[in-house]
Amino acid sequence: MLSKKLNVDLAEVSKPDAAAWSAVATQEVSLIGVPLGMQPSVYISTGLANRKIGAVSKVSAKCVHNETELAIRLEWEDPNYNIEQKDNTEFPDGAAVLFPIGDDAPLMTMGSETQPVNAWHWRADRPASGRSNFAAGLGTTEVTDDKQIKTESNYANKRWSIVLRRALQVPGQEGKVRQFNLGDTVKMAFAVWEGSNGERGGLKAFSPQWYEIVLEK
Repeated sequence: MLSKKLNVDLAEVSKPDAAAWSAVATQEVSLIGVPLGMQPSVYISTGLANRKIGAVSKVSAKCVHNETELAIRLEWEDPNYNIEQKDNTEFPDGAAVLFPIGDDAPLMTMGSETQPVNAWHWRADRPASGRSNFAAGLGTTEVTDDKQIKTESNYANKRWSIVLRRALQVPGQEGKVRQFNLGDTVKMAFAVWEGSNGERGGLKAFSPQWYEIVLEK
């Protein structure tokens, strides 16, 4: 997958329906439900044993940069528009992009103590406030920043489309976020939460393998 270089202010592609996205190649990504046995909470893994987790089966991804910022556009079908929590059965829809902070990291366990990961996380109840998350294994996810990731989203024709955008380099955050350089080949994975299916936290659909993106020089 190529992160195409655009000689523009990336604010011009911050909206999911921006015209510039039409010229960028799409990567179709298959998703599966996270295994309930991997949940750190026994209450969750047993209480949802009869529910199919992973309602969203695929997501479309595009990626661009302008030598200063990286922008990722995601789109997926979702017949249920969920923007708030209702009781304990319905939750906000969400999506994330995951990167290994170093050269590699185990994807299934959200990294490890020696190979952590960084996620750019969007949720429908805070559509303009993406979060940068750090994890070093199952049950260790922590929010490290809620200002680095700029997000915009749109829901139309029973589809979500979102854009997540961040500076290539974040000074002072070495070891907590993935830093990017031109020409890098970077591993990336994806996750989507369907709120009407009770998906939240570790309950989600995700890509079971890393995809590679190349930041075009």
